[in-house]
Amino acid sequence: DCNLAAANMAGLTVDELRDSSAFDLIPERWHELVRQSIRENRSEPYEAELQHQDGHTLQVEFQGRTVPYKGRQVRVTAVRDIRARLASEREREALFHREKAARAEAERAVRLRDDFLNVASHELRSPATALQLALDNIMLMAERVGDEPDLVAVLSAAATVAARQRAR
Repeated sequence: DCNLAAANMAGLTVDELRDSSAFDLIPERWHELVRQSIRENRSEPYEAELQHQDGHTLQVEFQGRTVPYKGRQVRVTAVRDIRARLASEREREALFHREKAARAEAERAVRLRDDFLNVASHELRSPATALQLALDNIMLMAERVGDEPDLVAVLSAAATVAARQRAR
């Protein structure tokens, strides 16, 4: 027996589906997989394609089992349309790759920022070092020119102002 949903997937009536072989409903490239599943009496689901009456194929999942029916053993197979699930999986995979690329770009931006801050920090420290050397030089000059009080006062005032600026 069969149900209307399975018949609709194949583009057949229930009677047409009932009178069909499983091999009439699947593309030939899947025949060996189906034969093997039947031969080994597998009950776990597997993916294949179902041939619609109009010629297009649908991605489906088959899950069969052998059961007694009216005094004989028959193979009962559930057929599930998995196109939506596969589309979701593809979308999830695409999202994963976009997230991975975005994460790599963010990490690159952080590295660039850190590199910039390291350079900027070094450059900001370098003028302070140069300023300190200039201050030391001014103080040395002030000590050497000890006999000219006006020049000493000017140099000392400049050194004091520069020292305050450096301390900020």
